[in-house]
Amino acid sequence: MAARVSLGAALILAFILPTALLIVFPNKAHAAATISKTLRRPVNEIGLVGHWTFDGPNMLTNVADSSGQGNHGFLVHQGSGTTTFPGRIGQALGTDGSNDYVNAGSAASLDNIQAQGGGGMTVSLWLYVRSYSVVNPHLIAKPDVNTTAGRWGIRIESGTARFRFFKDFNGAADMTIASADNTFTTAHSNSWRHMVLTWASTTDATASGQFYLDNVALSMSNTSATLNSGPVSDASTNLGILNSAGTTVAPIDGYLDDVRLYNRVLSTSEISQLYRLGATSKIAKTLPGRDSLKSGLVGHWTFDGPNMLTNVADTSGQSDTGLLILGSSGNTSTTTAPGKVGQALQFDGIDDYVTMGASYNGVQSVAFWIRVATSTTLQKIIDLNGTATVTIDSGTLNGNSFTSPTHYVDGVAASTISDTSWHHVAITTGTGINASALDIGRITAAYLGGSLDDIRIYNRALLATEVLQLYNLGR
Repeated sequence: MAARVSLGAALILAFILPTALLIVFPNKAHAAATISKTLRRPVNEIGLVGHWTFDGPNMLTNVADSSGQGNHGFLVHQGSGTTTFPGRIGQALGTDGSNDYVNAGSAASLDNIQAQGGGGMTVSLWLYVRSYSVVNPHLIAKPDVNTTAGRWGIRIESGTARFRFFKDFNGAADMTIASADNTFTTAHSNSWRHMVLTWASTTDATASGQFYLDNVALSMSNTSATLNSGPVSDASTNLGILNSAGTTVAPIDGYLDDVRLYNRVLSTSEISQLYRLGATSKIAKTLPGRDSLKSGLVGHWTFDGPNMLTNVADTSGQSDTGLLILGSSGNTSTTTAPGKVGQALQFDGIDDYVTMGASYNGVQSVAFWIRVATSTTLQKIIDLNGTATVTIDSGTLNGNSFTSPTHYVDGVAASTISDTSWHHVAITTGTGINASALDIGRITAAYLGGSLDDIRIYNRALLATEVLQLYNLGR
C-alpha cells in the first residue's frame, strides 16, 4: 500500500512541479518563448536593413520602411508624376520618368552594407518598365552616380540592355558587375519582372556578383579586373530609390515594388522564396473572375447614388473624385438616370461635363457603357490629355491618338455603334498614355449628348476575356 502511495505522489509531483516552476520562474519561461520566436523568424527577414513596400499604410507619412530599421524614405516631388499604382505585391511606386525619386537617407544600417553582416549584400525588387526613353535608367543607388565618394548603384544599360552594379574602389578603380548583353530588352517592358543582385564583397569582380531575373541566374559579362584595395566608405551619402539620391539623372520610366536590401548574400533558395511571393500574387490576380478586373485599375466612376453625394466619387481606391461642372448657362439637365450597372450620368450635350484633378500615367485601357442621344453626329466622350480622345463619329468608335488601338463593342472586337441603345465600349493599347487633364463628357468646346455608366481606366491593356467580363456585368 505504501508503495502505491509513493507512486501516486510521484505522479502528482510530475504534473505539479512544471506548473510550479512556471510560477516561481516566470522570466525563464518568457525567455524560452523569446528564443523560440527568434529561431522561427522568417529567413527572408534575417539581415534585412531596408524594406519599402509602397503599400497604402506605408505611404501615409511618406515612404515607410517595414524592415524594423526605421529607414523611412522621403518622396521628392520635382514634378507631378510620381505616385502609387497597383503593384505586384499590393501597391507600387511609379515615376514620371523625369526627376522624381525617394531619398531613404543614410542611417548607420544603410552605410557600408556589404561590411555589416557576412561580408556581402543583396538587393531584391520587382520592376515594371513602361518605356526605354531614359538613358541608363537607375533603380537604386547610394549616392549620386556622378560622385566618386563611396558610391554604389544598379542601373539598366540602355545600349546593351544589361543590368549593371557598380561600387567605388578608390575612384578611378571602380568595380562593375554586369549581366550578359540583351538581358533586359524592350521585350521585357510592360510586365512585372523580379530582379535580384547578390555581391559577396570581394575585390574579385568576376567571382563576387550575380544577377537574377525571375528566379533565373543570368550569364555575367563585362566585369572589372581584380582590385587590390577595399571599397570606399559610402557613409556620407544617401540612398536613392527610383533614382540616385541628390540628383535628377536617369530615373526609370515605370514602377518599383517590394524593394528589399540585405546586409548578407541570400541563397538561391531564399531568392526563390522572394520570387514566389510576387509570383503567387500575380496568379491570384489573374485567376478568372471579377477580382482580376481590379488589377491595374486606376480610375473607376460608377455614378451610383452613394458615389454622387460629394460630386463624382472614384471607387478604384485612388480617390480621384471628379467635379461635375454645370456650364455657364447653369443648365441642369445633366443629371443621374437609370444605367446599365446601377445608376448612370446623363449629359445635356450643351456645356456640362466632369473633370478630374489628378493625372494618370501609362493609361492603356478605357472602358465604359454609353447610350448616345443620336448616332449620326460626332459625340465627344472622353479627353485624356487634349490629344488622346475617345469619340463616336457617325456611328464609328475612335480611340484618337491611341497607338495601334483595339476597339471593342459589346464584348467583341468591333467599332460600329449605329443606334441609341446602351452599348459597352472598350479601347486598349500597348503604349501607355499620360492623361494629364482628364475630362468626361467634353473635348475642348464640344460636349456629349447621352448617358455614361461604369467608366474605368487601367494602366494595362485588358485582355479580350476581361473586356467580355466587363460587358457581362451590365447585360
